Amino acid sequence: MLFKITLLSLVTLNCVRANAVCPPLYIIEKCNNEAIKYRYELTPSLQSWSASRRVCQNLGGDLIVVGAKDFAARKKIFSELPDVWIWIGLHDPHRDGSWEWLDGSQDNIHWAPNEPNNFKSYSEYCGEVDHTRLYKTNDYSCYANLPGLCEIPMN
Repeated sequence: MLFKITLLSLVTLNCVRANAVCPPLYIIEKCNNEAIKYRYELTPSLQSWSASRRVCQNLGGDLIVVGAKDFAARKKIFSELPDVWIWIGLHDPHRDGSWEWLDGSQDNIHWAPNEPNNFKSYSEYCGEVDHTRLYKTNDYSCYANLPGLCEIPMN
């Protein structure tokens, strides 16, 4: 799947830490029969995975899936974000090791080495991405307070 990424605006490193509302980041155009455009916004506060997802849904989208499954797009998007851990639209809804994206697919997760690992049995059933793992996916406790990255269709 090919993507065209267009930068709209940059985010300052203080955006999430100051709990400010961040400007939209990108539009991704899905190159197939029909162009689908998305804008990306960080949730304005640090919260659980499910609370971040509700914020994204209230904005008319959901936690990032399309821009996270394509690794080149993921690196471009996340390289412009603050260096913090960020929720993505990936979870283990049945808590049985069968991870899935919010669109129901189970492909292109791009796990960091030795992940998922449910570290110290902290009930890590939600996905996050950060700079320290080179934008690879990590499992993390769904109750941790992180910003979420919303993917909002523009069509």
